[in-house]
Amino acid sequence: MGRLYSAFVLALLIGISGQARAQYFNFTPIDVPGAMSSDARDTNNLNQIVGSYTLGNSRHGFLLSGGSFSTLDVPGGTSTDAWGINNSGQIVGTYTIASATHGFLLSGGAYISIDVPASTSTVPRGIGESGQILGMYEDAGGAPHAFLLHMGVFTTLGTPPGASGVLYAQGINPSGDIVGAVLQGVTPVGFLLHDGAYRLLSVPDTFSSAATGITNAGEITGGYTSGGTRHGYLFANETYYSFDVPGSTLTVGQNINDFGLIVGTFVSDGMNHGYLATPVAIPELNTATLLAIGLLGLLICHHRLVARGKDS
Repeated sequence: MGRLYSAFVLALLIGISGQARAQYFNFTPIDVPGAMSSDARDTNNLNQIVGSYTLGNSRHGFLLSGGSFSTLDVPGGTSTDAWGINNSGQIVGTYTIASATHGFLLSGGAYISIDVPASTSTVPRGIGESGQILGMYEDAGGAPHAFLLHMGVFTTLGTPPGASGVLYAQGINPSGDIVGAVLQGVTPVGFLLHDGAYRLLSVPDTFSSAATGITNAGEITGGYTSGGTRHGYLFANETYYSFDVPGSTLTVGQNINDFGLIVGTFVSDGMNHGYLATPVAIPELNTATLLAIGLLGLLICHHRLVARGKDS
């Protein structure tokens, strides 16, 4: 009987520990008024959010700041997508002219084009606090590569052992850690590049994954596919926490700021919507749970005292 009580207490404590490790979020939809679809891509520590929306046959970037939406359109472009924003308010993304995709940097109110030399398309996906720009480009043969642009110099990221190529880089923190996605065969897998060494981030029991945002503390967000469905995840303290916007058929984490706010895209009723995921404080053990643990402890002690009395 003592062993039964002990096992029950142990099971209860394990269950409580598992509950304490769970991540809780409140989800706020982000939809540009009048748009057919919206995608949220990045947020900075000032809670400014960038992304893109579709209106008619046109694609536009947006900045959400102080509760107000501003449209971002590169002059002369037929479509614009905003991908990243840093704490200085610099924004990167893509624009299209004559079916060719180019990158842009929006800084100080001016648009600056970004094109990796000899590339057929350039897609900046993130920008760091020191102005480092990272993303992907395609070479003349159509193969994708990840790049880092810093102080006017383009660097192509090398392929890590066990991978067949690097798809893109998207997130970078002030320590210079970079996250993105590589190919293992034909399967995308997230990666962390730290101090020149790659670490593949394979979410357990998944088909594919990607890492898209990283905080100064090293927390990572992204998305993974399991059972044919896309989910978001947070990787913190060496643990993967899955999340989905309630009622969605697809959820992807795109980026995360240093306050733990995550932005991304979810699909509901066949339409894309942006979201802001706000962490909610993990609930502490309530009084009833603590009382139950105390009573079980007393029962175990009582049983052991009775057993000793019988043996004497």
